[in-house]
Amino acid sequence: MIGIGLGIVYGLSHFGAEATNPSSLLDSSPIEEIILLTDGVLPDEWITERLELPEGVGLMNVDIDGMKNRLEAEGQVKSAVITRDFSGGSLVVSLHEEVPVIRLMARSKDGKSMLMVVGRDGSVYRGHGYSRQLLRGLPFLDGVRLVRNKDGFKPISGVAKISELLQLTREDAPHLYRTWKVVSLIDSPRLIVKTKDISEIVFEPGNFRRQLAKLDYILDYYRRDPRERMDRIDLSFRDQVAVEVEL
Repeated sequence: MIGIGLGIVYGLSHFGAEATNPSSLLDSSPIEEIILLTDGVLPDEWITERLELPEGVGLMNVDIDGMKNRLEAEGQVKSAVITRDFSGGSLVVSLHEEVPVIRLMARSKDGKSMLMVVGRDGSVYRGHGYSRQLLRGLPFLDGVRLVRNKDGFKPISGVAKISELLQLTREDAPHLYRTWKVVSLIDSPRLIVKTKDISEIVFEPGNFRRQLAKLDYILDYYRRDPRERMDRIDLSFRDQVAVEVEL
């Protein structure tokens, strides 16, 4: 009876040791494939560089939180989801990117000027993977002061309204949008647009479609007399429009 008991105890302890082996195998199994998915334009090389994966690291040993934080520290990445697929030995990285609304010029710490883009939520970032044509089509932002934080710059307030106005103008009046060069928040919450030919067009927040219709009518009316050059159009009055003409 004593011999049988010892055999059972040995068998159970041996079985326990065997049961832990699969976990250790998972720890040491290398990543077979990295799958990169994004709804934007970030190139694979850019994403891979920020993962900072050590060579030969096991799938269970990757620092998912660290990778997520590094990716989301860039304003262009709104959210990053990183998962392990043990069936295929894959690390899956899915990104949701910010949409560029407007651009601006900023100064780096060494005093050099650099082009930045601003997303719908006001995030300020360098912008990777965007075409030159897309960037040239964005107006410049004016009337704001950039404030640095540990990751770059703090988000700019008031950009949501700019995004609403620009998107509506692109869709309903692209012939107007193509002439817009600068949007200023100097008189926020009112928005001031500067075009090729007009120094200031003032919009009030809300009901942009009605204001755009007024603007289109005014511009069409003054095109009939090219001798008069409009200098300022104020659409912020509810029942009327103020137009300043150069004499």
